[in-house]
Amino acid sequence: MGCMATTITDAALYAQELQHNAEGLLSDAQILYAHERWARAFALAVLAQEEAGKALLAIAEQIPGNDVADLKPRRHEDKLTAVAITEIAFLGDLADIEARARQVDGAALHREKLSALYVDAGPHCLQSPASFTRDRAEEGLNRARELVSWTTAHLGEITPESIVAAIELTNTLMPAMEKFTQDHGAEAGLGLARQIVEWSLAQARRDVSRAGET
Repeated sequence: MGCMATTITDAALYAQELQHNAEGLLSDAQILYAHERWARAFALAVLAQEEAGKALLAIAEQIPGNDVADLKPRRHEDKLTAVAITEIAFLGDLADIEARARQVDGAALHREKLSALYVDAGPHCLQSPASFTRDRAEEGLNRARELVSWTTAHLGEITPESIVAAIELTNTLMPAMEKFTQDHGAEAGLGLARQIVEWSLAQARRDVSRAGET
């Protein structure tokens, strides 16, 4: 049983280690894919997403009023839901976000990951990792690459100071953001949130760079 992050400093270190592990799992998945181990490659790609989701939840727990407060970092399904929400909010087209949000199913992806690892005899069929296709493995790897790349850029070098800044920014902007979303819709609200997150990341990188120069 692992220990939980209890302070902002703990959360920053925890998120960094989780993110580094996500990168390692993805790297191993790519090696397995290169050796035509489609099922195992897919399973490790999903595990990489889980670790990235756990890193997101470690930071989200520190920020009041976050949208993933009910997700538990020890539940596979919840970690996968966290990265799916991030994918919708910060990656790809914002059109039809409500429909995409309704399609999020972390439990289904978790079950598919298990089917890539274990043979299971159901009432009507035999399920085996041998049935996994190259195309499905490639789909899983491509999605994991995109998600882990995003979380690496945002969490790979996160500091306690950047978490404090995020908390202060959230407390300051949340009422205005909620009104903006009500007035202009979810798509416009998320578009603005993307811009704020990217601006905050640029500021954090600048501060880290300056600190390294002193």
